[in-house]
Amino acid sequence: MRRAFRGSLAGVISKGGGGMSILLGRFGGHESGRRPGTRSARWTLGAIVGCGCLLTAACSGPAPHSAAAGQVAGHTSAGGHDSGGAAGSGTGAGSGTGSAPGPARSARASGRPRPQPTSAQQLAAPQPTTPPVPTCQTGWLQGAVGAPNGAAGTFYYPVELSNVSAAACTLYGYPGVSVMTSPTGTQVGPAAARIPTFGPRLITLAPGQSAHASLQLPDPGDFGPGVCKPATVHWLRVYPPGQAAPLYISVPTSIDPMQICTGTNLHGVIALGIFVVLSGATGP
Repeated sequence: MRRAFRGSLAGVISKGGGGMSILLGRFGGHESGRRPGTRSARWTLGAIVGCGCLLTAACSGPAPHSAAAGQVAGHTSAGGHDSGGAAGSGTGAGSGTGSAPGPARSARASGRPRPQPTSAQQLAAPQPTTPPVPTCQTGWLQGAVGAPNGAAGTFYYPVELSNVSAAACTLYGYPGVSVMTSPTGTQVGPAAARIPTFGPRLITLAPGQSAHASLQLPDPGDFGPGVCKPATVHWLRVYPPGQAAPLYISVPTSIDPMQICTGTNLHGVIALGIFVVLSGATGP
């Protein structure tokens, strides 16, 4: 029985689907010589028939390599779907990435300049400024004395300072003024006291422009005999604001000479006063 089964099984394996009939034929022929009704024979026959059916179904299906090819194709198809999805996403990414250079290319094509980044050093770097106008030096100025103005027993003489240089310069504050007998002579009376009626201000003089500082003197006729002790003024020594070198200005004496009180007891009256430099050749 065992030999018959082995032979039949070999026949099935070697002949594929047609081996089932051979197996049944051999088994039937061999079984005809046995006693019918044997239980073991029936069980054996059932097992062989079941195996034969399975083998027949397996042999009648597609070849193994075809199934593997189908599996590979299935994976390839799935992979193709995935790669298509990846390609789709890549295309999406590409289109998203490619959309950014579009304006830049059009900007370069149209010749429009692209904004350049500004570094912190550039932001922190000091910006160029216009150099400040220098202070007027004594050698850049020329002095003169203008016509007087009188009010309530006081005379005011504008001391003019003109810029004779080739560049602008500035004046700020009070000049220093005193009366001299000559440029090389001696001082007459006290130096001019500062009168704070106007506050100092920066005056810019272009070439050829003038500013003034008013010189204040009391009227000698307002004092009693022997109090004022007037003296005619011929020269003024003027220190421009902030300068150590003086100007010497000749004072006209032909029509109405300037006079200064040289007395020491003027009852609180200032013998010689000076205002801050103001713009213009004349004024308060």
